[in-house]
Amino acid sequence: GSRLFFRKGLFVVGPESASADPGPVCYKKNGYLAVTDANLILGRLLPEYFPKIFGKDENEPLDKELTRKAFEDLTESVNKFNR
Repeated sequence: GSRLFFRKGLFVVGPESASADPGPVCYKKNGYLAVTDANLILGRLLPEYFPKIFGKDENEPLDKELTRKAFEDLTESVNKFNR
């Protein structure tokens, strides 16, 4: 999916892609925050319906908590910019 950024006070989507490898944060491969992660947090993707093919050994489910942490980090960046 398209990567998500906060640059110079603006939220930006793409044009860069997280690609399949490393992929979005939720793939557990040190990837990038992406639209896929946003859809996971919003409940549009349900990890229980995805095969367990993620993580270093490609045997884990999508990681909603890791994604939540990435969005918390993004929130900190936004808050620092607005101070």
